[in-house]
Amino acid sequence: MTRERFLLRLAERLRACSEAGDWSALAQVDREVAACASRMAAQGAWSPAERSALAQLQRAHRDAARRCALEVQRARTRLNELGERKDGWMAYAVGEWEGAQA
Repeated sequence: MTRERFLLRLAERLRACSEAGDWSALAQVDREVAACASRMAAQGAWSPAERSALAQLQRAHRDAARRCALEVQRARTRLNELGERKDGWMAYAVGEWEGAQA
């Protein structure tokens, strides 16, 4: 596979994983990008088509990182909401447990 095609494939996989919210698959692709970056750079000069493919990969990576940050913020907000209601949940759970013991 050419370097250009490989970069385009990685970019597409990053986009697909982030759009699907498949965070574990996204992490795997991210590890692949990191592992091959220095190897590909050592292969010599980049053609214009390869530079274009690399730019697409960089955009896909930035977009995926942005989606991850948004998802982290959503999860943080949800956990905070749950934490704010903890006393109510605990009171309900204790009441249910005491009712079951009677």
